[in-house]
Amino acid sequence: MVQLPALFCLRFPRLCAEIKMCAENPENCKRKICGIGRALYTGLCSVPGCKNPQESQTTIGFKFAAAESCAQLRELVGSSCYPNNRDIEHLRQIEVAKAKAKTCLDCFSRAIR
Repeated sequence: MVQLPALFCLRFPRLCAEIKMCAENPENCKRKICGIGRALYTGLCSVPGCKNPQESQTTIGFKFAAAESCAQLRELVGSSCYPNNRDIEHLRQIEVAKAKAKTCLDCFSRAIR
């Protein structure tokens, strides 16, 4: 079992270097992780919401997953990266994403009838 981290680091040297950097400098690591979180939710939040139940179930499912992930990532980044500074626009965008997800669920339920 002791050899497992060494084997992991042989297979994934960049990841191990990042983990080591985070252990040595947690504040720098936090900035990097928060930046990655923002980049991820920006892409997911830009996926358009569901407009009609005539879209394929796969498309509706993808849009639902994007909206749910957008809301969850925004909440995670907000609470982890800016716990004392939650801005109104960020909170509004979380509600927009949740509304998109609900609309997709409604479209999906109409599509399978």
